[in-house]
Amino acid sequence: IADCVDISSAVFPESQEWPAFDGNVFGSSLGYDAGIFLSRHFLEQLMLGVWASGGLCIDVAEQAGFGFTGEFAASFFGEQVAERFGESTMDLLLSPQRPPSIFFSDDQPPFSLVMDGLALEAYGPFQDRQVRALRIDIAAEIGIELTLQSTSDGDLLSPQLLLSTDDFTYTEMYSDLLAPGYSSGVPGLIDLAMASLLSQAELPSLAVPSIFGVEFDALVWQPDENQDWL
Repeated sequence: IADCVDISSAVFPESQEWPAFDGNVFGSSLGYDAGIFLSRHFLEQLMLGVWASGGLCIDVAEQAGFGFTGEFAASFFGEQVAERFGESTMDLLLSPQRPPSIFFSDDQPPFSLVMDGLALEAYGPFQDRQVRALRIDIAAEIGIELTLQSTSDGDLLSPQLLLSTDDFTYTEMYSDLLAPGYSSGVPGLIDLAMASLLSQAELPSLAVPSIFGVEFDALVWQPDENQDWL
């Protein structure tokens, strides 16, 4: 278990019954030629493992590729930060307090990661000791779009992260050193971090098996009524 997570705060995914494989899309009489079933339990177990290992904990300054001093932090958190920390180096950490949950949809993106427990915390030297300067809780819904691409080598299922600063909400949770309103510049900081993250976060495409030369023309997504399967 990584140091940046508290496993006692995790809600473990509950197992689910297998769906009926009757050749029809969930809740309809629409038949399909080939189906791929995604289990919310499986995906949330996968996210739990990634979360518990610290795979979702991010050193924001390191990820964005800039030196994070009090004066630079003032661009995002206000001039009070520069007054308190000056040219001292600060740490800026983003850590999820809970593992992501999964939401299915019948449209693009077919599933999303719901992250409602992200904590953005800044630490720096103040009066000869390292203190926590602030904490901002962040919630976001990160969609994963799946498209079918035809290539000379066959069909590919290509995933893509859909991320925008408009998908984030911010709540100021703690600061004994700063006046309220210190989160107003955080969207700009998230923009910088996302630009770096997305440049490195290319998801692998999956080759769709071809059976007797059959090709797929379109994909239809449909979750069941309990959001257990897609």
